[in-house]
Amino acid sequence: MTNSFLEQMANDIQEARRKATFPIVELSKVVSGGEAKFDTAKKLRAILNKEPLLADPKVPFMNREQVSLVENEYKN
Repeated sequence: MTNSFLEQMANDIQEARRKATFPIVELSKVVSGGEAKFDTAKKLRAILNKEPLLADPKVPFMNREQVSLVENEYKN
């Protein structure tokens, strides 16, 4: 796939999302398996989004030693 094809596909998806006429949150609750599971997932995402170690995009590309150094910095 070419970049222009992927860009057009991304634009098409964004446009379709803007035109949505259904309640997005309500559909998300159904897809999640109910309101309780949706709320639990939302709380978990909020907790994970606050974790500084997970916010660093370089972490997935670090080796174990580098991750340990970063973790130790946050502990001190």
